[in-house]
Amino acid sequence: MSIAFVLFWICCGLFLVDMLLGKIGILSDDAVSNVVGDVPHFLLLALSAAFLTAECLRREARRKAARAGADAGHSQAQANVTNAKSPPN
Repeated sequence: MSIAFVLFWICCGLFLVDMLLGKIGILSDDAVSNVVGDVPHFLLLALSAAFLTAECLRREARRKAARAGADAGHSQAQANVTNAKSPPN
């Protein structure tokens, strides 16, 4: 598990806790309804999205690199088979 994925879950968890506390505050007519202001609330959501995007891009790059390595190994193996089948001169 990468650091971006861990940070995504931390920011997402903080965002959800803030939403739950705000909802509880609204339902109970408590002054706690606005635990975190609008800007920090938005920043938590934006950071969550940024960390999730970074993790997705990292995984996609790793998958492409693995596929490129597998394709290179496959073409090398195919070249070896072709050379083995060709008659010697």
